[in-house]
Amino acid sequence: IYLKKKKNSKKKIKIQIHILIFCLTFVPCFYSMNKFHRPKFHLISPSHWENDPNGPIYFNNHYHMFFQYNSQSAVWQDPIHWYHATSPNLVNWTRLGVSLKPGNGSKYDVNGCWSGSAGFERDSNVPFILYTGVDYENNEYQLRAYNDNSDFLTTWTKQSEPVVSEPPPSISNLGNIVGFRDPSFWWDSSSKVWNLLLGIGVENVGGNALLYQSNNSSGPWVYKNTLLDGFLNITMLECPDFFNLTNSNGVTKWVFIISNDGLQKDQYMIGDFDEQTLQFTPDSEYKIQKPLDPGSIYAAKSMVDHKNRRILFGWLQEDRTKEAYNATGWAGMQAIPKLLTLTNDLRLSIQPIPELSGLRDIHSQMSGSVNVDKSNEQRINVEYGNQCEILINFNGNIDTFQNEFGVDVLSDFNNEETKILFNAQTNVLTVNRQNSSLSNQDNHSSQSITVQARNSNADNTLLQLQIFIDHSVVEIYANDLSIISSRVYPTLNDSTNISFFNNNNVNMKINYTIYKLDSIWPEDD
Repeated sequence: IYLKKKKNSKKKIKIQIHILIFCLTFVPCFYSMNKFHRPKFHLISPSHWENDPNGPIYFNNHYHMFFQYNSQSAVWQDPIHWYHATSPNLVNWTRLGVSLKPGNGSKYDVNGCWSGSAGFERDSNVPFILYTGVDYENNEYQLRAYNDNSDFLTTWTKQSEPVVSEPPPSISNLGNIVGFRDPSFWWDSSSKVWNLLLGIGVENVGGNALLYQSNNSSGPWVYKNTLLDGFLNITMLECPDFFNLTNSNGVTKWVFIISNDGLQKDQYMIGDFDEQTLQFTPDSEYKIQKPLDPGSIYAAKSMVDHKNRRILFGWLQEDRTKEAYNATGWAGMQAIPKLLTLTNDLRLSIQPIPELSGLRDIHSQMSGSVNVDKSNEQRINVEYGNQCEILINFNGNIDTFQNEFGVDVLSDFNNEETKILFNAQTNVLTVNRQNSSLSNQDNHSSQSITVQARNSNADNTLLQLQIFIDHSVVEIYANDLSIISSRVYPTLNDSTNISFFNNNNVNMKINYTIYKLDSIWPEDD
């Protein structure tokens, strides 16, 4: 270090030495924790803030994913851009950078390009997007852009005027509009018309989705009615996603996924859509919407791929203080893509896409079977337990297990653990994060969901879990029917182990397999 001698140079030297010591001591810590919690097999931007998935589409033999992105910092603030990534298989992603920018000749989105959807023109097959733009006065407009130069969707030409400028008078007259955004659309091949949904919130009234129709994506769009007959008791309905699924018996049901802005949670309903009245009627058990994920996923967005599969994406929110994630320089990521199907008993099945098995390191895996009761917790040392997939079958007779059982992950066996426990009598699965981290900058509250029972217990399996752990992410799939996605931030290097527990006097047999998963971001290592 070269320090030029001047008057009061000793004082300056001391100050500079203190600064140097601070940098050498604390900057590596920030860098280390940034790497320690940063995921290795989830889709994530290289830095800064990201949120809602937008416009997933399959084009030129690749999946294209866009998501909300702040190009300046690791906190949410306008103007928001659309970031772009592509993948041949929904697992290995290539970052292409910002694809849709605010402004660029449009006054309607100068303060942000918010969420939207992508599709193809029916006659020309030209890709287009509908999205919400925000002007300097924070007015929300529904805008259209298209790509007609086959450049891998890296640039978009914006339509000069909005396709929908404001809610219809019949809605505006109900009260103050809280929000009007997040276009989602589908083509009805029978009536040869586009259907468009827009999320709406009306103060002291509730949330709903407005349905419009048009023969062309560029408009004009004609308002028809609200998708639901009455408003939901929520502040604002964001990111509506509406589609049908047909099970192996040939029965078709419609699924309506919403983002509840007040709770910052995704919810869903299953029911029927009347193509004459253009209204959705939830089945009796879905009159009140059910949680899609009680954890960190929000703004879920789906697509149908070239294999005719319904694939669901979602934003994994941070669950630590703004100061904590801003210090690391990144915030948010995209959840593992999920395969949605309809079971023969008309339930929503949620599974991780099978392509994820390609990340398994066959040279780093372990399998086993343990017997566990109240007196003997089974501990397993796993060096790669913070970047792995765990398959677990808990076996036994449901009538003999009155108390909870489960598995601890990301554990050092002493100070830190994330506890996953199940009550077979109530079918409630809980992620207990009370001891997940020694840090006081993240959320330690529990997350619970009622797990739908297995269709058959013929194989004596009480609970089947598939768990993906990616440093600060724990995604849990239960019985292929329910999910909890949690964010946890362990601080200890050896918080990578697992242990099985059973709070019952009756012995339980547990079968497990643990796979180390490869990183898709070697450049981040």
